[in-house]
Amino acid sequence: MPEAPHKVSVLIATYNRAQLLRENAASILGQDYPDYELVYVDDGSTDDTPAVLAEIQAERPDRVKVIRIPNGGPGPARNAGAKLCSGAYLLITDDDVAAPPDWISSLARRRAEIGCDVLAYAFAPYSEASRPERYMCCRNLLVTGRKPRWDYVGPALFLMERALFEAVGGFHAERLTAAEDFELCNKLRARGVRIFFDPAIRVRHHFPQEWAGVVKRVKATAAHGIYLYNILGKPIAPLMFRSLLKFLGSPIWSLRYYPLDLYTASLRMEWLFFCERCRTYAVEQHRTSAPK
Repeated sequence: MPEAPHKVSVLIATYNRAQLLRENAASILGQDYPDYELVYVDDGSTDDTPAVLAEIQAERPDRVKVIRIPNGGPGPARNAGAKLCSGAYLLITDDDVAAPPDWISSLARRRAEIGCDVLAYAFAPYSEASRPERYMCCRNLLVTGRKPRWDYVGPALFLMERALFEAVGGFHAERLTAAEDFELCNKLRARGVRIFFDPAIRVRHHFPQEWAGVVKRVKATAAHGIYLYNILGKPIAPLMFRSLLKFLGSPIWSLRYYPLDLYTASLRMEWLFFCERCRTYAVEQHRTSAPK
């Protein structure tokens, strides 16, 4: 007899995304996997998110759980949600994705085939109608890569055992909005956990449609890299040196990773990233060196 499938808890932290939640929930609740639940964590939203989640839960009380907590960032929100999960496996995703019907079953099957501890999947752009969306899609691929690989450090779009998530302490308890995924990846890898990235398994993701949203994301990533190194007690000088080299080399490597019509925009974003990282570094150095 084939082994019964393990229950999977799909874990989503959400903040002020009421307009996307119905589509998000519909795609996940339409999965062909037999045993799963959908756990939403409302991270202190100030829009109609609580009402929308209440409606989703009322329509599918057999599948949906909802918890609301004070706003503390995606990492702590996911940690709170994990405590509500009852599945043997956690499947972490975002509130602005739409998943194909075979998403969970494909992940479960692929994980069993490979024998990895953690299986990471990929984002596909929901739309490529605007230049900002196309830019962010390329930038995301710059981090994750386009090929299957074992040495993965990137967005925590993971299928993993809940016990393993708990064993490493989940996400960092500090409020981070752009680096919490990388902290979890490094923590897992430090324990010898095998993380495999399969770009063939994808969910559609809403990238920013305006440059203002891109700038906000780029700056947040730059700043939170500094915050994370401070939290972990790691020396920041090597990070700043790598950031400088990345910026200086951007006129060359951007030609490989971005189409020509996005080349100028990519250089501008690398400049903004480097400036924000330097600014944050200076502020943090002043803060930590100031007399108590």
